[in-house]
Amino acid sequence: KVGELLGIVSIPTPIEGIDRKILAAFLPKALFLLISGLLSALLINHFLQRFLNQREVAEAELQQTQKQLEKENQHTQAIMASMNEGVVVINPEGTIQQVNPKLEQLTGRTEAALLHQPIDSLFVEAELFQTQLLSMQGGHDGKGKTGRLSSDLSLLNQSGEVTPVHLSGSLLQQTGHSFEGTVLIVHDISTRLRDSEERFRAITQSTNEGIISIDSQGGVIFWNRGAERIFGYAFDEIRGMGLTTIIPERYRAAHNHAIQRIVARGEERITGSAVDMEGLHKEGHEIPISLSLSRWSKNGEIHFSGVISDISKRRAEELA
Repeated sequence: KVGELLGIVSIPTPIEGIDRKILAAFLPKALFLLISGLLSALLINHFLQRFLNQREVAEAELQQTQKQLEKENQHTQAIMASMNEGVVVINPEGTIQQVNPKLEQLTGRTEAALLHQPIDSLFVEAELFQTQLLSMQGGHDGKGKTGRLSSDLSLLNQSGEVTPVHLSGSLLQQTGHSFEGTVLIVHDISTRLRDSEERFRAITQSTNEGIISIDSQGGVIFWNRGAERIFGYAFDEIRGMGLTTIIPERYRAAHNHAIQRIVARGEERITGSAVDMEGLHKEGHEIPISLSLSRWSKNGEIHFSGVISDISKRRAEELA
């Protein structure tokens, strides 16, 4: 019939044909990019989650380590506080970094007053201590071995009073060929020295032999009753005087030269054997004596001690 719809025919236009071609070329690339983006997002999320997990583990380990260090530090502090010896930690420059209560007691100073002070300021023999400290530090060979320090020194307190102490030390926290500090143990030996001196005096005062000691300058620092009987001088009279006081004039130059040689060069030829000679009495007459001289060191200084026998009777018998 005229005007009846028989169907619809689609006739492609040039524009529709172009769009389909473009879509056909772009779609695979778009899908690839989409899939790549999704995979990248998944990988990033995986590694991010892994990083966050590792960070949490690291933070937990760090907190555990910090707690352990705090616990160890508290333990160390408790040990130091309970020690009967003074403890002081110094850095490589020789300044005080840490002390314990016993050292505060020995020095009469608080920890705040001691921190960052030079360690050698605590000792009368500051130069000697510095030499010993440098020697100890020089003994570190970087192979796990360390130099050691062991010395008797005089500790100064805030009031200027002196306490005899024994000082021992070792290097702290070696890393390769370096060290990060030194720990020193300060032991009060005043009681021990008093006991030792009392025993020494009891022994030396009971003998008939004369026992004397002189310092490196030749001054008398000890003189027992035997020496008083032989030479006529009380200790208070001869204390600090030169030993040449009891040596006849003809022997004095040789005696002084020998003492100076031993002090300067460390020679020991005149020590260790008895020598018969004459001594000079307070009243001016000479006495035949036998002298045995020995040397010893205290705080790096050379001292001498002598045992003197009055051989007047033996000499008379020889001449008879």
